[in-house]
Amino acid sequence: MVQLMNNKHQSDPQTCYVTITPVNDEPPVIITNQMLTIWEFSVTPITASHLRVADKDTPDRDLMFTLSNPSNGELYLRDEPKKKILHFTQQHINRGEVMFQHKGWYNRKEVAISNQYFCFIVSTGFTLKMS
Repeated sequence: MVQLMNNKHQSDPQTCYVTITPVNDEPPVIITNQMLTIWEFSVTPITASHLRVADKDTPDRDLMFTLSNPSNGELYLRDEPKKKILHFTQQHINRGEVMFQHKGWYNRKEVAISNQYFCFIVSTGFTLKMS
């Protein structure tokens, strides 16, 4: 029931129907999370064949990855190689814009083949602004 009123007047009670439409209530799902094989000091794109996340009610442009600092390398967008990033979207990945630049091994006594990794969180529904 809804009733409108102000200081002088009051309406008769009326029945009001409300429809609730769920929006952005699905969690993102990791579709692909494959190992990236790289050469020392190389630059390699991270593509959707390596990393793919999907969400039924969020477009790829709003699927935001937030990363920890990767070891022995940096991430950047293809058109801005001097600007290190820790945030990007699934749309950036789909377009082949996310690049990983390997910075080399810090300890030459390490085995030539090494597992490097970074952790990420995926969020939906908003865009982070970096300053």
